[in-house]
Amino acid sequence: MITNFNECYTFTLNDSFGDGNCCAYGLGTLRLEDGSGAVLFNGDGNFGATTSHLFLVNQSLNLNNNELVDTLKIYPNPSSNIFNINTGDLSKLSYDIINIIGQSLQKGEFNTGINSISLKNEDDGLYFIRIINTESNVSLTKKLIKN
Repeated sequence: MITNFNECYTFTLNDSFGDGNCCAYGLGTLRLEDGSGAVLFNGDGNFGATTSHLFLVNQSLNLNNNELVDTLKIYPNPSSNIFNINTGDLSKLSYDIINIIGQSLQKGEFNTGINSISLKNEDDGLYFIRIINTESNVSLTKKLIKN
């Protein structure tokens, strides 16, 4: 956890193969977000063996106070199609389902209680769901596994 605010930090990514996140395996990108989803930096995947990015922290990145962490339940996971998301008493929630290359596949809003989403038109694999409280701008990203 970062405890000193209004200071710069360096995020360094090392690639032992030396080709970054690009070229023969597609064009990748880098993005570091804080707990509320604000982008701290973006970068392309063409960086060779290492890349470093400076970013400023001006508020806590700790998720201990994130109401989404304590409340949201996703089941079954893995699933062959339907995922249930229990939002408890939380309202004003939106979601974005993203594949492993960062493409947004489905967006929407959740009601209070149990909501269902379908990945029936998607291939088996790993997906991410980003859930955002649109009032507080707090977000949480969880894995979804379709099998």
